[in-house]
Amino acid sequence: MNNTKKTNTPYAAVIIHYLISIIAITASAYVSCSETTDKTEEKKFEIYFNFDSSDITPEAQNSLRTVINYLPHGLILGVNISGHTDSFGSKSYNKKLSKRRALAIKKWLNQNEISADAIKTNWYGEEQLPFPTGDNHREPLNRCVVVNIWIKITTNLQLKVSNDVNNKRNRRTL
Repeated sequence: MNNTKKTNTPYAAVIIHYLISIIAITASAYVSCSETTDKTEEKKFEIYFNFDSSDITPEAQNSLRTVINYLPHGLILGVNISGHTDSFGSKSYNKKLSKRRALAIKKWLNQNEISADAIKTNWYGEEQLPFPTGDNHREPLNRCVVVNIWIKITTNLQLKVSNDVNNKRNRRTL
């Protein structure tokens, strides 16, 4: 009898180990694991204006539509609008012009479903030129409003083990 017990013990251990692995694999077919990750993303858009104007051109409207199309990617954390001018003309006039430009963009964005509360608006005139130039210089690239948007992107990662994979694993033989 002792011989029978010795020969059956390793075989029983193998069977028990095999059954435990089958149960573990089968159980994982019904378990779904998920993980949520958040990241903040910043996107910068530049909206250009004609000389001495705060009117939103058709080209500027296309750029603004790009801004709106970007937004569904995440939750808006904040929007910063910075109005600029070139250095041609007086500093006080350019400050007022950059304000009109910034407010025109804010109004357009607000009319297109971005809450005014989420928008911070600044105007710099010729004080912070996006492309530094000398005084009294007509630079079209400085006649702009820079729109910075911060969004929170949430990604849900899910891990599911399909029954097909488990069925193939369960068909193993000793």
